[in-house]
Amino acid sequence: LSELVNDVLVLSKMQAGVTEMEMETFDLQKAAESVLSTYMVMEQEGYSIHYIPAYPGESLNIMGDERRIKQVISNLLSNAIRYSVDVKDITLGISTHIGNVRLYVADKGPGISDAEKEKIWHRYEKASSRGQRSQGKGTGLGLSIAAEILDKHHASYGVDSALGEGSTFWFELPIA
Repeated sequence: LSELVNDVLVLSKMQAGVTEMEMETFDLQKAAESVLSTYMVMEQEGYSIHYIPAYPGESLNIMGDERRIKQVISNLLSNAIRYSVDVKDITLGISTHIGNVRLYVADKGPGISDAEKEKIWHRYEKASSRGQRSQGKGTGLGLSIAAEILDKHHASYGVDSALGEGSTFWFELPIA
């Protein structure tokens, strides 16, 4: 219950414009590695988590609120873990293309139908398989919070998915 209240409070503050983004230049790869390190404990639960940096050992700077972008990455990883019940294989990757950087989190979960792809970014919506809501943990606000943060960064974001084929959630920001 406290997790739900906290998530609602965070989302409400962002939507009301009370929460300001603290924009600065930071290394997205280093931020992603920092978040990923907290999830490596999931390997003890049978998960295989892969990291594919765009430029190993180098910086890849973007302009943004580092703490909030880390929150987005964490939300995407949490969702991937939540929906990877049978095949516990997750990839966090970063790539570049024509002045932009794309961060993506891919899983081999049940996938998301076309009808649900837009809904999942809204409050309390969770992707489901066979038309049933997920019974997993979570408040249903993680992607809504991620979308609000990414909107405040003027980022492009989305999901590539099909039922039975897993999902890849991604966002893109300009390289600083």
